[in-house]
Amino acid sequence: RGLHELLELDMSGNALTDIPVVDAPKLTVLRVSTNDIRSPEGIENYPNLTELSLRKNRISSLAIFSTGACPHMRVLELSDNYITPAEEIHHLRSLRRLHSLHLIETMEDMSRHDMLVALMGDATDHASPPGSQIAILADEPVTDGEREAAASAYWSQYEDKVNPTPAPTPLMTPKSSVREEADAFVSSRDMGTGPRMPGGA
Repeated sequence: RGLHELLELDMSGNALTDIPVVDAPKLTVLRVSTNDIRSPEGIENYPNLTELSLRKNRISSLAIFSTGACPHMRVLELSDNYITPAEEIHHLRSLRRLHSLHLIETMEDMSRHDMLVALMGDATDHASPPGSQIAILADEPVTDGEREAAASAYWSQYEDKVNPTPAPTPLMTPKSSVREEADAFVSSRDMGTGPRMPGGA
């Protein structure tokens, strides 16, 4: 039966450059910290993962998560990589069951509030839950106040997208009307019925 019944696999500190692919369809916990992995691609081979540790690698992109890989993920450790949250965090929106996200040292370019809002959705998909499941962010619990503020910001963005403020009506007379008035003035002057310009005959 090989590794078909394997539930946990720890290959940390093995100088890996890629996510190991093994025939373990029931795997729920994968730890590959302290390696030289440059991409999390390969995790799609483990659809039942609930915990993934990728600490201390060389990962910069989280795009694989946008494909719907690992829909049951609850704990994700990404600290000590080359991730820029402002550019990559939106890829984690599909992890609807995510409970703990460890990304502590890479949050310099993005506040906790902005990260929570980004994890809720893009403010165009009304199916995105306004209450994020995240309970731990950057090794610290998410407070009710943080969650409420993020939900409020999320819905504010959503309303702005679906009900944009109409552009103000321009005050200038359209060019076509100005041209018509000018033509009428010239016509009336030539017929001797309109006003004369100062200095005219």
